[in-house]
Amino acid sequence: MSLVSIQGFLEQMIRGGASDLHLSPGGVPMIRLHGDLARINHPPLKADYLRQLILSMAPQNVRDVILQGKTTCFAFQSTTPTGTIARFRVTVYPTRHGLSCAIRHIRSIPPTIEELGIPPIVPTYTSGYNGLIIVAGATGSGKSSTLAACIRKLSEKPLHIITIEDPIEFLFESDTALIHQREIGSHVTSYEEAITEALRQDPDVIVIGEVRTAEEIRRALHAAETGHLVFTTVHASSAEKAIARLVSVFPADEHGIVRTILAEQLRCIVCQKLIRRRDKKGRVAAVELMVNTPAVASLIRDGKTHQLYGIMQASRGGGMQTMNDALAQLIKEGEVDHDDAMAQSNDPSELERMLRSVARF
Repeated sequence: MSLVSIQGFLEQMIRGGASDLHLSPGGVPMIRLHGDLARINHPPLKADYLRQLILSMAPQNVRDVILQGKTTCFAFQSTTPTGTIARFRVTVYPTRHGLSCAIRHIRSIPPTIEELGIPPIVPTYTSGYNGLIIVAGATGSGKSSTLAACIRKLSEKPLHIITIEDPIEFLFESDTALIHQREIGSHVTSYEEAITEALRQDPDVIVIGEVRTAEEIRRALHAAETGHLVFTTVHASSAEKAIARLVSVFPADEHGIVRTILAEQLRCIVCQKLIRRRDKKGRVAAVELMVNTPAVASLIRDGKTHQLYGIMQASRGGGMQTMNDALAQLIKEGEVDHDDAMAQSNDPSELERMLRSVARF
């Protein structure tokens, strides 16, 4: 078969407007286009050849990890035929047939909040000078893009912004703001260490790619408590589940103090899902927004997260919106199909009632 270099696959991916490229041993290369997988016209990849492709992308300090058969993630840059630099996030993982990889294309210019379709009220709550901002959603829901859009907005101010990422995705240059980007594994050994060090580096804003462990969450909360604006992401399908997830990571005897700190430091939670557009030309974000009002803080402090949804429903006029509010609006505007929105709803029956209510007027 005619072998294609990794640049060849990446160029096909970019030309097609795909977000992701999947390479698997014994399988045909596939791209994710507007949310759906599609095959590239190429013979199945042999395991040895794919292994060579993966190692050709990997930086020297990552190759040993790959050869040990461990899952790893790194950033990769390639020059396109037009001479521009394209950037990608590569995740390599072993399977029963050999090494596989998922490659995500990262835009050369960070997106704006307006481009992503984030509600215009969101910058009001994400541009303060202290507190905790959480961006929640599933893998592939655009959390990194939303974080990048927030950084781009904040970069218009004379602030010191430190990002802690694994790996670094969108690239930022200092101008009005001073921006330092640090990568786990390359510049610092762990999120915990990076957050602690960041507090000694005179930051105004700390952006943490993701928090998973109790210690990472503890240090992120401490950074917010000490007067910094902290952004991070959580894997959760709703605002209330994001709170529950953060608390559940800790031992039961610490839940009370964690809820108290969250109630005091949280500014807002932006939870998002990407829905295929009705015209099939890309995807659009459906965004849930929960703002930490006194009523919300009280429920978090008392451990009554199951009541947060009701507060959000009752506070639509104050800027909050549920995921179903966002989905109903997208259907009403003709942006997405009814069935696609229903498939993404956490409560399809409520969404159906909302749509019937709108139709009567």
